Amino acid sequence: MKLSHQSIICLLFCLILFFSTGALIDFWVLGTSDVFAVEPLNPQLRGQIWALLYLGMVIYTARHFRRVYEFLSKNQAFFLVIFFILISFTWSDIPSKSIYSAVQLIIITCFVIVAASKLSINQVLQCLYFTLSVIIVLSAFTVLALPEYGTRIYVGELSYRGVFIEKNRLGQVLVYYLCFSIFLFKPKTTNYIVAGCAAFLITNNNSMTALLLCFFTIILIGIVRLLKTNPIIRNKNLSIISLILTVSLLILFLAFEAIMLALGKDPTLTGRTELWKYGIDAILERPFTGFGYDAYWSSTYEWGGEYMRQVISWGPMSMHNGWYELILQIGIPGFSLFLYLFIKTMTSVIQNLNKEQNEILSLIFMLLVLFMIWSLFQHIILRHQAFNHILFTVILVLLQRCLSTPTKQLSGKT
Repeated sequence: MKLSHQSIICLLFCLILFFSTGALIDFWVLGTSDVFAVEPLNPQLRGQIWALLYLGMVIYTARHFRRVYEFLSKNQAFFLVIFFILISFTWSDIPSKSIYSAVQLIIITCFVIVAASKLSINQVLQCLYFTLSVIIVLSAFTVLALPEYGTRIYVGELSYRGVFIEKNRLGQVLVYYLCFSIFLFKPKTTNYIVAGCAAFLITNNNSMTALLLCFFTIILIGIVRLLKTNPIIRNKNLSIISLILTVSLLILFLAFEAIMLALGKDPTLTGRTELWKYGIDAILERPFTGFGYDAYWSSTYEWGGEYMRQVISWGPMSMHNGWYELILQIGIPGFSLFLYLFIKTMTSVIQNLNKEQNEILSLIFMLLVLFMIWSLFQHIILRHQAFNHILFTVILVLLQRCLSTPTKQLSGKT
């Protein structure tokens, strides 16, 4: 059976989304369920899988590069962020690693721009929803049939990690799945099965960030409705909204230890606060340039990643905070560019939320909020081969399409 053009791009897009989450591939590389294995049994496997995906991306992007040019010409802040990442090799501690990783980021970014602009909006969202659903079903199966892979003991608690080497990645998938389900869920057997698997996994995933965000997602629905139905709040009082959010975050910061102790949780967030304290010292070492894109954790220079692993007993491989990571990699100028891009994107979404009752903008708003909160504790922003970067790029493309074309409803639900 001959695959159609759209079927091919959907398949490639779904494969990239799947492997960008880290699902299965980390276990394949390790060749064991032991995440502390000294040497992976298949160290070349990740590179081989991604090499095939990159080849497909390059071939497809080359045929439709005009769409990349058109998108970047209208999103100059995003272009400048990517360009800043590319040139960071000139001051990087490890220039070869920085440019190698930057090229991979550019290939993925360009392909996602093409895919998200060539496919219909509903097809793009369905690809995301379908990929998350597959991961959840596979994770539930792994927990039940292969518990040595699907579960792990964290601080004396048995936690579900599914097809990932650590529980927080599964937690991230569950949170985004819930967000998409609010808009895309359609009553049918397969969707009920996936929802049941998700409910089963969240009960014993033990990712506090994921659990809190699942509850917060429900609250977000009310916030979206308020912004959609109250033009005064939406259009004229963005500064008031920003002030309320800032004060709320300040209160949370000042009372953070008391709140965590009341919840019976570690106030250091399993060592993150200690890591962030040292991270500030590393940022002050090179505030304007950073250590180069994707170079910090391999740097042997003073205050580089090797030093960080020596002073912190549990040997971190990331800052567990996307914004810290961004400054360490490309400095305050690059960080400021991305922050401006994020604020501009969020403001644009809020100002247009009630545009003919556009459900797509409501979904984008919720994804942006979850992306921001999750990045404070977990994932890395602007990381090649990472789901969060692909998702943010998709958001930018879909937002541009929503604002430049007649409003579309999410009628083609899956």
